[in-house]
Amino acid sequence: GVGPIAVGTNISSTQTIFVYAATGTTPNCTDENSFTVTINNTPTNPTAGLDATYCDGDAIADLFAAGSGGTLTWYDDAGLTNSIGSGNSLSPNNSIGTNTYYVSETFSGCESSASTVTITINPLPIINSENSTDVTACGITDGTITIVASGGSGSYLFSIDGGATFTNTTGIFTGLDVNSYQVVINDGNCQVSGNLLTIAGPGIPPAPTAGTSSTYCDGDPISDLTANADASGDNNNLTWFSDAGLTTVLQSGGGTFTPSSNIGATTYYVTETVANCQSPSSQVTVTINPTPLSPVLSGGNTYCDGDPISDLQAVAGGTSSGIFYWFNDPTLTNNVGTGPVFSPLSTLGTQTYYVIDSLNGCAGPVSSVSLTINPTPTFSTSSVNPSTCGGNDGQLILSGLAANTAYDLVITIDGTPTGNVSYTSDNSGVITVSGLSAGSYSSITTSLNGCISIDFGPYSLTDPIAPSYSVSSLNPTTCLGTDGQLLISGLTANTTYLVDLSDDGVPTGSISYTSDVNGDILINGLNAGVYNSIVVSINNCSTLDAGNYNLTDPPLPTFSINSSNPTTCGGADGQLVISGLNPNTTYSIDITTDGIPSGNTSYSSDNSGSILLNGLTAGVYSAITVTLNGCSTIDNGPYGLVDPNSPTPVIVTTIPPSGCGTFDAEIVIGNLNPNTTYTIDYSLNGSAVGPSLITTDGSGEFLISSLDEGVYASFSVILNGCVGNDAGSYSLFPTVPTVLAPTGDSTYCEGESIVLPNANPNFTGTINWYSDSLLTSLIGTGSALNTIDTTAGLYSYYVTETLNGCVSEDTLVTIEIIPQPFVVASADSSICNGDSIVIQVDSISGGSQVFWSNGDTTLMAVVNPSINTTYTVVVDDGLGCSATDSTFITVNENDDASFILTDFCAGNANAASNVVTGGGYFIFNPTVSDGALLDSSNAEITNGVGGTSYSINHITTGICPDTALQSVTVNLVPETPFALQDTSYCDGDSIALLIVNGSNGIFSWYDNPNLATAIDTGFSLLPSNTIGTQVYYVNETIGNCTSDPDSVSVTIFAKPIADFSANPSFGIIPLTVNFTDNSSGNNLIYNWDFAGLSTSTAQNPDYIFSTIGEFTVILYITDDNGCADQTSLSITTDGVSVFVVPNVFTPNGDGVNDELNINYENIESFEGYIANRWGEIVYRWTSLDAGWTGRTNAGVNSPTGTYYYVIQAIGADGVKYNQQGYFKLIR
Repeated sequence: GVGPIAVGTNISSTQTIFVYAATGTTPNCTDENSFTVTINNTPTNPTAGLDATYCDGDAIADLFAAGSGGTLTWYDDAGLTNSIGSGNSLSPNNSIGTNTYYVSETFSGCESSASTVTITINPLPIINSENSTDVTACGITDGTITIVASGGSGSYLFSIDGGATFTNTTGIFTGLDVNSYQVVINDGNCQVSGNLLTIAGPGIPPAPTAGTSSTYCDGDPISDLTANADASGDNNNLTWFSDAGLTTVLQSGGGTFTPSSNIGATTYYVTETVANCQSPSSQVTVTINPTPLSPVLSGGNTYCDGDPISDLQAVAGGTSSGIFYWFNDPTLTNNVGTGPVFSPLSTLGTQTYYVIDSLNGCAGPVSSVSLTINPTPTFSTSSVNPSTCGGNDGQLILSGLAANTAYDLVITIDGTPTGNVSYTSDNSGVITVSGLSAGSYSSITTSLNGCISIDFGPYSLTDPIAPSYSVSSLNPTTCLGTDGQLLISGLTANTTYLVDLSDDGVPTGSISYTSDVNGDILINGLNAGVYNSIVVSINNCSTLDAGNYNLTDPPLPTFSINSSNPTTCGGADGQLVISGLNPNTTYSIDITTDGIPSGNTSYSSDNSGSILLNGLTAGVYSAITVTLNGCSTIDNGPYGLVDPNSPTPVIVTTIPPSGCGTFDAEIVIGNLNPNTTYTIDYSLNGSAVGPSLITTDGSGEFLISSLDEGVYASFSVILNGCVGNDAGSYSLFPTVPTVLAPTGDSTYCEGESIVLPNANPNFTGTINWYSDSLLTSLIGTGSALNTIDTTAGLYSYYVTETLNGCVSEDTLVTIEIIPQPFVVASADSSICNGDSIVIQVDSISGGSQVFWSNGDTTLMAVVNPSINTTYTVVVDDGLGCSATDSTFITVNENDDASFILTDFCAGNANAASNVVTGGGYFIFNPTVSDGALLDSSNAEITNGVGGTSYSINHITTGICPDTALQSVTVNLVPETPFALQDTSYCDGDSIALLIVNGSNGIFSWYDNPNLATAIDTGFSLLPSNTIGTQVYYVNETIGNCTSDPDSVSVTIFAKPIADFSANPSFGIIPLTVNFTDNSSGNNLIYNWDFAGLSTSTAQNPDYIFSTIGEFTVILYITDDNGCADQTSLSITTDGVSVFVVPNVFTPNGDGVNDELNINYENIESFEGYIANRWGEIVYRWTSLDAGWTGRTNAGVNSPTGTYYYVIQAIGADGVKYNQQGYFKLIR
């Protein structure tokens, strides 16, 4: 259109209108502008709450409404002209009457039609009056109540029972009895309570005076109850009742009443009736508390001092139990503890505690229990070493024990336990274990009354220290001298030792020496030789020095000899020069001249160590012996000195004698002048023979015959005074048998088989045996000596060989026969297994060492065999001879009195089982007097008193008897336990434990009435969570007694299954969704939650979603068993987006169009900017919550003019807006 006002067509959507203006002149000036027209959607009616009705004075709930995001406005008129509030809620007027409230929603300037909510507040009825009349007589029901009301609806219902029933419409009640009545009226809308009216009767007497309530213990004498008829004074008007309703009469008349003696609290009611009017009752309660039975006690054991002591325990002897009181005296004056558990003292000795069970001041019979704490042996151990090496006089001394008390001891010796041996301490509490040899003694265990104490040691018993010493030697000062010495040093001073040594291999035997103050022993008087195997002993402890110590004589003289013949026949200027001796030393010289010794002559050597023997004549000089310090050296020579031109005899032939004593030896001398007579002399065995004349034969030889055996030497032949000689030595002896090497030297024990001596000849001579060293008593010939002595003794036999009258040197054969030792062991015996017995040597001779087959080396030994054993003893004399004897110990098996006697229940009988050794008998120990009977053959107990423990002693009668003590308890049968009430659950619920009440026994649970197999034990049971009903059975066992069962059922209901569908589940608001229930279950109750916006209890409800978003709808269902389930679905709503940019705004502060705001609906994202006509950006914004105020981002006012905008936005419906344009800013 053209003109100031353009008339256009109807606009049905958002449109922009552009206006152009021109001057119509020349030049033609123009301008332009635009504006946008938007047609907005009118919102749907908001959802309002339900109508409600109240009574005056009730609390009035606020009204609520829900729209689709616009502004909610509340009105009190249908024309929507009088606005009384805005927002989702409104507090309504509380004035009496009916008020209708209207609520509409305005969105983008468009207002919806209104929804209504009606609130009615009714007036309360008024009770104008309420009167009552009493009954005219007792037993007459003519009381009345009259009620007058006004106000309210005007139509009333009346009640006098507190509103329980409303059947009266007049307000007049008749035929009433004595009682209290509560008035209530109801006008159909509201209800009001009146007063509590009382209708009384005439002359009702007061309650009689009765005695006070009392409490007794079961078994106490019960006093009669008393009451006084105060109104009439006549106790015959009294009536005794057993109930508060006074319906059960116990006694009519009488001021005394005998109450029941039943356990429990019983209340008795007594009234007085006068003129047919009964008084209120007085009450008297008689409480009879149960008296507990005597408690059952346990824990009466025997301990050793230091053992952990178990608590004593008490359990109820019956079903009724209170507090257990513990006393340490039979008069029950010293209370030492309370409760079912008591920790006894750890004092040595036997302690008896007495216990009563007290319930509500009622104490039951006393029970007692004893425990014994035996002392644990305490001791210290010291040791005494053996006094000799290999000795058995060592000791272990155990001190600090109880005096004169028998203890069992076990000692481990070198790792081997000895077994139990009984020792009795002396008056000082000391046990001395003697007869011990060196070794390690450990784990010394003392036992008394079963209490053991161990000293682990170890204690090392050692032999005395063997001698420690050193040996030095001093040689003899002369040859063959006896002043050599051995010095043994380092010994203990002034102490006697035994010394044994070998001298050139010959033992000297043990010789006693005493050391001097320096600890030295000097052994003197020794000659040259080898001394070794020096053994020094003390206390049978020996130390060997093997040596060798070589004692030697001084050195022998060494020399050489030269000779010079005489210069004339018969001259005496011959010489012998002895050279090589020590210079200027005196020697003793012996020389043999022509076989004749000259005797010792003293000579001194010269400076050169030579001795000159001069003045010698022609002859043979031999056996020249030079001696110094008793040490001699012999030069046998011979040295022949001859005269000048003397004969030169030569021994041509020698023939020895043919036998001993035959004198038929011969010597032939030659190299002489033929047929010439000479003077001859010589020596025989060192004796001079001759001189005698001999004449040679034609060959210059001469025969000397008929000679005896011997050594011929120093032959001198003289002719015309000139002496010549043959200096040789010629032995003429017959063949003599050599020394024999016989066998048979040995030592034998008497009675032992002897090997006969034997000697084989070295030649072909005769073997002769003699019994003496002089060879005068011939006892046998031949190689074997067949006749010898066999009795104990030392026998020497000499044997020779004889050949041609020549007898060999004798050889000694020694046979020693040692007396046989003798020993007698103790007689055979028998013991019981585990016992010890002493075996010993009863008689012994000929021996010093004793060896038992068990390793013992004493005359008496303690043994404890576990099987039949032969102990053999050997006595040894140390020389290889021994004797044996034995003792046979029969080990009898111990009876085993052990048996089993199990606890049993009162009313039953029980006998012993697993009796190991039969043939014995059973007794009560201690004896009983409660009527219980015991069969002595099998320990069967009859008539046992419940809650009582009996001690049964089994005594066997075998060779090794035994006793055993066994306790058995006759248990009380517990009462049936109480398993509380039946329960039910929904599948998946947490199931509570089933709890049982009873006594302090063991509760067993079963899932079948046959009680075949227990499924659990204890005070509680977690039931199965399987759907269905399960009955559980529980009984209680105390000891071996089991009660009857109680039962309890647990039902698990199947849960309903919540399920529903929604149609549609998404869409554009306002979105109406139909919900269809698909749940399964019985008699379901429905509760719908529409995302917190609203609720419903319908099975298939509808709901309108008026806002955009995602909403979770939850369905809650509950079945007739109270089992519930829930499920949910999501509903998604959307809407049409609207986005309009105004084309003009005037930020001039007049309150109209002062801010450029975007008109929008359902926009999810937004950004934009504004630029001036030069393209400069003056403002940016990303939030639709704020518009442009005409200022730049820096806060500066933008001038009037045309501005351009560029805006991008995205709607919730997915529409994208990309708008550009311009607008006028007018100030």
